[in-house]
Amino acid sequence: MAIDLSSETFNKLGMLPWPSVAPVGYVNSPVTRRIEPDPERAPVIVKLFEWYASGELSLKAITKKAAAAGLTNRSSGQPLVKAKIHQILQNPIYCGDFYWLGHLYEGHHEPLISRDLYQRVQQVFEAANHPKQGKRQHAFVGLLTCGRCGCAYTGEIKKEQYIYYHCTGYRGACGNTYIREEELARLLGEVVKRVRIPTELADKVAEALRESQSDKEQFARTTLMRLQQQQLLLRTKLDRAYDDRLGGRISDELWSSKSTELEAELQRVRAEMARHERASHEYEATGLQILELAQSAYSLYVTQNAQEQARLVKMLLSNCTFDRGSLSPTYSKPFDLSAKGTETGDWLLRLDSNQQPSG
Repeated sequence: MAIDLSSETFNKLGMLPWPSVAPVGYVNSPVTRRIEPDPERAPVIVKLFEWYASGELSLKAITKKAAAAGLTNRSSGQPLVKAKIHQILQNPIYCGDFYWLGHLYEGHHEPLISRDLYQRVQQVFEAANHPKQGKRQHAFVGLLTCGRCGCAYTGEIKKEQYIYYHCTGYRGACGNTYIREEELARLLGEVVKRVRIPTELADKVAEALRESQSDKEQFARTTLMRLQQQQLLLRTKLDRAYDDRLGGRISDELWSSKSTELEAELQRVRAEMARHERASHEYEATGLQILELAQSAYSLYVTQNAQEQARLVKMLLSNCTFDRGSLSPTYSKPFDLSAKGTETGDWLLRLDSNQQPSG
């Protein structure tokens, strides 16, 4: 448990409420004399923890994603190296605690992540440091949270052969139970089984997707033409401002301000054009892939090993809690609609009221 170090104690020690330079993702506030979230870097730091907690990405891959997201060293402006990413992911400062002179204290700053997410990341580190056989044996780590206290569920080997999952008890004993991996795999299979679409409905949805693709493409073409006109107008304004600068009609300061403003607007327009182009190409393909997965999820699940089953479950669920033998899944969109249709059996009603997907 973290020790609560009050402001009075810091004052006695002659320290500021935050005793050193702010870590990446925070900035030192001269007003509050504490660290506060860095509006540019903090969202990327949160992503780092979410990426690694998934168990799907290595430190090397996350380091590349961090660089692509623009996370840099504050002093040098260079992308962070893998060792620094490793250090960030193991620093409790981001969940509200911090180490000082060898002791763990409870901070008074705003945490960027929950303590549960921080602990899940540490579990992935722990699994990564085990032999490969050990990693395979704990396939479902990171999939469950405790339905009683909200902590993560972790894996443990009993009698050197049986794998059990149990609440980490990070917030203290909560009374929840263990579950054998085989039983957990069966329960997760039942969760996956709910994600299915009747064949006749799937055919109609696929047809509707193909029809609406042409509408999407027409909308994208119209939008792109509008954006191209905006882009041309901005370039004309930029050229005109440059000519005014060369002709001495505007000052260098005004040119710098105007050119920066116009370049930023150009970047925004280009990004919006790229987004519409991707959306136009990916709409039908993505829809059909999701439809195919919804039709075959369970048959695929029962043929896979535990690691592959865990990856499939992560695609279908955004969260899943366990409480004394029962799972309570929260399905990711759009698989939640499929699971709901299976549960209620109102597929025909849904089909009648949704003949065409919205644009």
